[in-house]
Amino acid sequence: MIQLNYVLKNDYDKVIKLGNESVFCYSDKKIKELYPSGGYELVAETNGKLGSAEKVGILTVSTMNISIYSQGTYKGLNKVIGYVAVGEDQYVAFYKSNAAFIAIVLGLLTLILGAAILIGWLFANPKPPVVIEPDNPQPSVDPGIVEIDPISPLPDKPEVTPSSSGGGSVSMVFTKGVTVSLSSDTSEIYYQNPDTSDHNAVLELYIVSDGVEYFIGKTGVIPPGNALYEMSIAERDAKISTGVYMGLFRVSFYNPVTGERAPLQSDITEVTVTVTE
Repeated sequence: MIQLNYVLKNDYDKVIKLGNESVFCYSDKKIKELYPSGGYELVAETNGKLGSAEKVGILTVSTMNISIYSQGTYKGLNKVIGYVAVGEDQYVAFYKSNAAFIAIVLGLLTLILGAAILIGWLFANPKPPVVIEPDNPQPSVDPGIVEIDPISPLPDKPEVTPSSSGGGSVSMVFTKGVTVSLSSDTSEIYYQNPDTSDHNAVLELYIVSDGVEYFIGKTGVIPPGNALYEMSIAERDAKISTGVYMGLFRVSFYNPVTGERAPLQSDITEVTVTVTE
């Protein structure tokens, strides 16, 4: 094991910190100026601390004993930060780890790559346009509607209810008998919205028990000139079994142009609801 001593030079151009001590040394630039053709010897190298590699000796600087190592120990993620003289044209190179700097660079590269990926994704998947809903969205047309046959006999007398649209009217042709099938979750109804009406109609079926209304089913829009003879009851709010119940139809009206719901609605009461399997 070798023992080296720090030699103070009056032309040192750099100071490095080792713990609480300041050590004067040559910078890499100064060494190249002093030895443009080489001609100096690197006796050992150190990072100023005890390392994991096997040390080859001790460098004494002031009150500090610094472990020194053979050349090549600190290659890789390290850089020279200074040279101290230990003899005539003999030096020990001090190294500092570049790991933190490289980690920062890699982090920045990762952020740049992530930003590039995100920008590419945004260009490939542009933000969809804002969907502006109409002021008065009305329900969709019921898929089960059929056009009214003008020569078919009417099962009941038409009832006329004044419309809220200002001087118009709506006509309703219906029966008060409803047959519900639990096995198919459907209800057979008879409702016509003649073409003399000026509003679309939506029909709701309720069962009334002890003064309480229980929702059973609802149609889609029935435009004027169309009829509906079957309603889904799959989304009913009450559990029902086979038998006969009293119920009602609640009819809401919508302006076919603006979709605005009329404040007036009609209740068709005393509807007989027969429930079957």
